[in-house]
Amino acid sequence: MTGKVRQLWDFAFLATVTYVDLFTGRVTRGPKKGMVRSFPLCGKCAVQRDCKIRPIQRYQKNLPPGTVQYIGIAQDEQERLLRLESGRQVSLLAKYNFTEQDAWQLCEKAGLLSPVYAFTDRGGCWFCPNAKLPELRHLYDHHPDLWARMLELQAIPNKATEKFNRTQKFSDIDVLFRQEDGKAALRQAA
Repeated sequence: MTGKVRQLWDFAFLATVTYVDLFTGRVTRGPKKGMVRSFPLCGKCAVQRDCKIRPIQRYQKNLPPGTVQYIGIAQDEQERLLRLESGRQVSLLAKYNFTEQDAWQLCEKAGLLSPVYAFTDRGGCWFCPNAKLPELRHLYDHHPDLWARMLELQAIPNKATEKFNRTQKFSDIDVLFRQEDGKAALRQAA
């Protein structure tokens, strides 16, 4: 195994916490102490922090000082560009004045555009509470195993919250899609 491939292989094992670990973990303080943590909060995603950011930070500690992290933030994403750590993080898209639309066209031309963009305008984790209905519908239609897993998680008792997102339980979304399917079946039968 070459050095760079080995480093990437090692990085994969730095993420020691999973979404299910975070979901089923217990609240350790406050009025909900002892309850199951449940779905991540919109805007305060412990999953991003614990399963993405922290493993990247642990990996970076093994790199030589002065190593630069290249991040895909476009020139027209000024708020996100301002959060980059000067000297340690660089956006090549911004450096070469690529907007989000430019990046989209470049990826599309090279055949690198994610297939999720066929049904939604964002890509996110399959369990994301920020997912829009088209994303969730795609999960429901094409990944019944993951959908069933989310319903299993919804059924766990003593959760800090029953809400999947700001307004709905995951089981509410399931009922919505089942109703849509039922109506579509009636239309086809007519």
